[in-house]
Amino acid sequence: MSILNRTFQIFPLITLLFVTSCKKDNTDNTNSDSYQFVSDLKGFEYVGAFEEADAPAYYANPEEFIVEEYLDNTRALVMTQSTIDNPPDRKKWYMLNFKGGKLTETITPPEKTGPDWGNFMQFCFDHENFALQSWHTTDKYFYELNKSGGERSYFITGGNNLGTFLVKNHLLRTISETSFWPYSTLNQSDEPQFLLTSELSAMYNIDYFFDSENYDTQGSQSIYTGYFYPSNDGNWIGVARGNQTLDTFLISHDPPLFYNKFLCKTYVEKHGNIVNLVFIKNKFNPNTDQDISFYQLDMTTNVLTPVLENKSLPPDENYEIKGFRNGKLYVFPTSNATDQQPFTMAMDGTETPFYVPTNSSKGNLLRLRFTQKYVYASFSDGIKRMEFYRKSLF
Repeated sequence: MSILNRTFQIFPLITLLFVTSCKKDNTDNTNSDSYQFVSDLKGFEYVGAFEEADAPAYYANPEEFIVEEYLDNTRALVMTQSTIDNPPDRKKWYMLNFKGGKLTETITPPEKTGPDWGNFMQFCFDHENFALQSWHTTDKYFYELNKSGGERSYFITGGNNLGTFLVKNHLLRTISETSFWPYSTLNQSDEPQFLLTSELSAMYNIDYFFDSENYDTQGSQSIYTGYFYPSNDGNWIGVARGNQTLDTFLISHDPPLFYNKFLCKTYVEKHGNIVNLVFIKNKFNPNTDQDISFYQLDMTTNVLTPVLENKSLPPDENYEIKGFRNGKLYVFPTSNATDQQPFTMAMDGTETPFYVPTNSSKGNLLRLRFTQKYVYASFSDGIKRMEFYRKSLF
């Protein structure tokens, strides 16, 4: 699977273009002092609202593609599409900054500038410069827009179609599940490759936690992994930082074939000096059922310790885990579940109902999005207005 000796070629599409028609609006014209789409906040706080000024005659159907916090601000990427075309082949998109319940800044490039509707797989903000970075893994196309209207875009050819992680000013291309080849979007050049974990065995499952704010100074040491690998010598879970395995824990000596790769999952997160690891595996009889275990590693000792093991879970098709933050899993039932109440599961197995804001008759919940510090809820009327809410995960 290795492509270590292959060369990536860079074809600049636009080196730098200053878009003089990029619109920047520092006023709040959305009546965002009050929210309209929620009747009960359920512990969330109101962030602010956005409205498409040309809706519904020309543009409508706002969608959000990224929401992140920065200092005491919230930033979002919202796109709308034309209503006079069938199919709607014209799009507008907005970089939004909210503070104190108000929309304080809007950056709007010209129509047909930037990524197409839903065309990009990944987005992130360079918050210090309020720049938006976009990456499409399949097309291998990078695009950046800054607050002054400056654009950069180019193709990166070669490599494979495995996942690529977009961390501020860096594309972390996956050569294998534990081998990354970074690319600097600032310098438009390859960076030294690195390995994650010191394990040689093939992983059944691996999860990544990116301490993205420290990547520029720490590199691979800012990436934490939690993984599970079965072998004839034993079945292990482990936690690593960069290429250093911090500790492993022996699960069993059962034959590796007993484990269903599609029902085994790991989740990892770091908070302070503590790394939390969740391991979900299938039971053997029947092998469609699952159980869950929680482990914790204190980086002062680098010892992986079980907190709770083998708590039964409902069938995999009955639930979806949307986030793991501060030692809590956020579990949402699917339509197959009898009980539709979302809940959190703590490291000791305690389950607590989790409530999302109650929508009013004017708007509906669009989606929930988990960041490192908050869970964001976006609501829309499906025509012109979006509202954002958030709740601290700590």
